[in-house]
Amino acid sequence: MSNSSKHIVPARSPFDALRHDDEQGEYWLARELQPHMDYPQWRPFNVVVEKAKASLALVEGEAAAQSHFVEIDKMVSIGSKATRSIPDYRLTRFGAYLTAMAGDDTKEAVARARVYFAVRTREAEVGHVDAVELGDPLEEIERQTRLTAKAVQIAKAERAARELVEAENVELREENAAMLPAVEVYETMIDARGFIPMAVFAQQCGIIRPNGKPLGQNTAIEALREIGILKNAPGTEAHNTPYQEHAHRVVSRSEKRGQTWFNVPYIVPAHAHYISRRIFEYLYPGYQPLPRTRTTERQAIERRRTIRAI
Repeated sequence: MSNSSKHIVPARSPFDALRHDDEQGEYWLARELQPHMDYPQWRPFNVVVEKAKASLALVEGEAAAQSHFVEIDKMVSIGSKATRSIPDYRLTRFGAYLTAMAGDDTKEAVARARVYFAVRTREAEVGHVDAVELGDPLEEIERQTRLTAKAVQIAKAERAARELVEAENVELREENAAMLPAVEVYETMIDARGFIPMAVFAQQCGIIRPNGKPLGQNTAIEALREIGILKNAPGTEAHNTPYQEHAHRVVSRSEKRGQTWFNVPYIVPAHAHYISRRIFEYLYPGYQPLPRTRTTERQAIERRRTIRAI
């Protein structure tokens, strides 16, 4: 081992003298490190600290950055027994190491700080390291730099993945916005209990009676009674209630109209097409419709014209 690689960290480094200890552990103050890293003014050094903090936040997350770079206020004298508060940072050993790594590469003082905190970080990992037996600290710095670069690559890949997910979410939101008119139409059809009122069903199903008039609520109910879906029992509690085999398609609610209670039928949305088909077959016996396909607005108009012509 060459002499250049020995005793790089003195037994009593200036950075040892700057170390503080309390119940939370050891720490360094950024403003005290500033002159020992050859930064005459606070503002440029504050940029270095923020750069180091941002790098850690990128790799480990904001919580880790806040833990290793604690923003504090420091009281300083401004003369005549007056004091004022200035911003400072409480840095852990790792936070101080990252600050040194973010410093100006051309400054010898920054290089010494990197060596010091690299060695002290290594000591914390494996126990006390004798300076004489220590390998080249610059190799340790290079190793840590490689690890940091790898972590940054991983963080960038994760960020790219998040951006891709966000782009997909934007596309999904656009699709949902395009579907909103159809959803709003559906919601206008469904009541608060999830069923379609008969008047709404008669209006939305698009069926035209042979006389050329729209289906209408009363005609729809009458048709359902005639084809055996609703019971035809005037004056009884069973009137306008569905037969058992159709109870999953139509539900009946007892509602008060004025002073009288009536059984009011509602259509279950999943069976609206079945009900409309049965009513159409009742109104137009013998008519053979084309196989059901996705109907455009123009096709619906043409179908209504055909029905009127029958």
